[in-house]
Amino acid sequence: MSLGVCLPGGGAKGAFQAGVLEALYNRGIKKYDSYACTSIGAMNGYYLYTENVDKMKKMWISEKNLCGKRFKSVDNIIDNSEDFKPLYELKKYRIPENSSFYINYLQVRDKIGKEIIVDISKFNHKNRVDYIKYSCALPYHQWGELFSIKEVKEYIKEGKFDGCNLDGGMARNTYIDPLIENNVDKILIISTRHNFELPQRVKEKIDNNKIVIISPKTSVDNKEMLNFSSEFCSKMYKEGYDIGLKFDLDLLKK
Repeated sequence: MSLGVCLPGGGAKGAFQAGVLEALYNRGIKKYDSYACTSIGAMNGYYLYTENVDKMKKMWISEKNLCGKRFKSVDNIIDNSEDFKPLYELKKYRIPENSSFYINYLQVRDKIGKEIIVDISKFNHKNRVDYIKYSCALPYHQWGELFSIKEVKEYIKEGKFDGCNLDGGMARNTYIDPLIENNVDKILIISTRHNFELPQRVKEKIDNNKIVIISPKTSVDNKEMLNFSSEFCSKMYKEGYDIGLKFDLDLLKK
């Protein structure tokens, strides 16, 4: 049975997703045939894809993680260059044969934003990480505040983001089209949103029995997206790990 996984973004809430992935990994779900990832979900997914689950965990549960981090803005985009160093420097980056790893980002050209979806499994390691970085390029004000979707649209219309590749969540945070096209038997969505449900327009594209969703039981405000404090990340990671341990694996096999 073929299995696809969808890993949406969510900033610091990605700790929950990582906890679920580690728990499932430890229970034997180590590989997926196809990935569809956005933003922080692409970072989590790539660590798993290259069998670096220990480094994924370290990104969230470690004295050297992003705890208490103060972000900088470069050209109104969050500067995450330091956060990507561990990905670029991976020593083990072989990927499973006959697999696919899709990421999305918003390409802005001539005052128009267009969603781009790319299968990065076709590229070398450095280029894969380059594309993941595109998917994590979050619009961020110089004074230290996230852009609203409305502000992003206004900046695009004014040409202020021309030539940029922006965070995939600016286009779609949860997308499963490539997984449907790859005709996988089951699709696991590990959302960072409390009690997440698929939009009706997506449900119409696929048999509902093929979809399995894991999402946080705790409701977390979107303002916590950049709360990379040790307390918050550890709490979210533990919640994800505990849910992953209790998850019925048979749901992925039926």
